[in-house]
Amino acid sequence: MTKTIEPDDGEARMFDANAGEKSGTDRAVIRGLSPTARNSVVSCVFVTALGLLSLIVGIFEIHDFAGPFVAGLVILAASLVVWPQTIGLLRPIVMTRTELKIPEALRTTIIPLATIAGVGLSYQWSPGAFKDLQGWFLEVWDTKGARKVIRRFVVLRWRAPNPQPGGKPRLFVSSRGPLPVSLPIPFEDDPVGLAETRPARVATQVSTWIMAQQGPNGPLASLGLQKKSRYEATAARQTLGWWSPDGTMGRTR
Repeated sequence: MTKTIEPDDGEARMFDANAGEKSGTDRAVIRGLSPTARNSVVSCVFVTALGLLSLIVGIFEIHDFAGPFVAGLVILAASLVVWPQTIGLLRPIVMTRTELKIPEALRTTIIPLATIAGVGLSYQWSPGAFKDLQGWFLEVWDTKGARKVIRRFVVLRWRAPNPQPGGKPRLFVSSRGPLPVSLPIPFEDDPVGLAETRPARVATQVSTWIMAQQGPNGPLASLGLQKKSRYEATAARQTLGWWSPDGTMGRTR
């Protein structure tokens, strides 16, 4: 028997994993995307449609066949590069009694439930990127400390706080100068508000299911690696904070 978790007005519906096990549910399916991932899918569809339209215009344009036709080919070629990732976003995450299956562009990552020792959100910052992207990302840790980021569920932050009162907020944090370890993190003073976001709801669903399968003495309950993230100044993607499905959160050290 399969239990499907569908989005409800942009949010995920909660479910009782223990009740599911008693009723014979042997897997749960999480569908839907966070608003950011949903926008990526819409953008991909729009670009593909624009390429097709350019091709059609080029075919029927008598005086200037090459211009629109070549432009359409270029646009379609660019869209084909991102379509595998888009298809991966549209495929659901599946949890069985023994595995967590996370679909990606051209493959599916399968993590044994018995090895999962952490589920939560981490506030990540990527200095030096084209845009210094930062936000709360859904993550899973195994017993060896290896991390798996589920990028379809993220609360992105597009503006950086200005440390000077009354100043205009800067778009994206600059990778130059001091690291923003002392800057405010979104929802840092509002864990309840963060818990109501789609990524946090999904993290709670995944954690609840895994806890039901592992039991109270499993690695997720005993280790809780989502609370033990560390700040690494030399890492390509730096973690500044963490949030756990039990409602606790903090800064990395």
